[in-house]
Amino acid sequence: NVKLINSSYTNGELFTIFYEAIKLKFAKNTITAYKSYIDIHLKPISEIKYSKNNILFLQEFFNRLEKEKPYTAHNVLKFCKGAINYLIKKKIISDNNIFYELDNIKRPPKNLNHLELNEILGILEHCKNHYKFKKYYVFLYTLIGAGLRIGEILALEKSDFELTEYGGVLNISKQITANEIKYMPKTSKGNRKVYVFKILADLLEEHIKTLNSNTNLLFPNSAGKYFNPENIRNRFWKKLLDSYGIKKRIRLHDLR
Repeated sequence: NVKLINSSYTNGELFTIFYEAIKLKFAKNTITAYKSYIDIHLKPISEIKYSKNNILFLQEFFNRLEKEKPYTAHNVLKFCKGAINYLIKKKIISDNNIFYELDNIKRPPKNLNHLELNEILGILEHCKNHYKFKKYYVFLYTLIGAGLRIGEILALEKSDFELTEYGGVLNISKQITANEIKYMPKTSKGNRKVYVFKILADLLEEHIKTLNSNTNLLFPNSAGKYFNPENIRNRFWKKLLDSYGIKKRIRLHDLR
């Protein structure tokens, strides 16, 4: 058994105390992940008093989670260790961290897939000619041709593009992170100029002429606002791959 200053705390209450204490300090993506761990993955053990935790029961719980979702199991166990460590430091818990008594869960190796050159060219051509996807053609061409991150390309404004004699330049100074615009410090490696070849530069110049004057964005959604990166992934990219016949898992990031 674990000694608590207040022995009535349940696992769920302790995780929530930790969450409330750090939610303004961590990145939005991290906080969203932590919330899902508490509300979904740790729910089966949330009503158990921390002082009554049984090491064999917890081990069985994480073994099942690891079998079903190894990435999630690794991250959830890491969260539990960190949360309880924080509460020990704040003297809410006055004894050992029980989660360190569990077997470690190794992070599974990433199973990355990549596209061959002929596949990339075929997907671009399919995107250009398919009635459902052709509106994304310049976006996809630019993402691949300029080697940008999804958050960087969706944050681009018209004024970030400059046509030059031999091609063009994209000025990268911001990105969309957790659905918020983040400006990069001038000293950051992410703050940079990306030079693009003439075919792509000419394509971007023509693309800008088709955009509504009411938006400053280079790749706006139908309302003239920023695209949600998840919508691009789920409503465009995954469906494009499926339509073309690519069955392996390819992330947009893998196109860089």
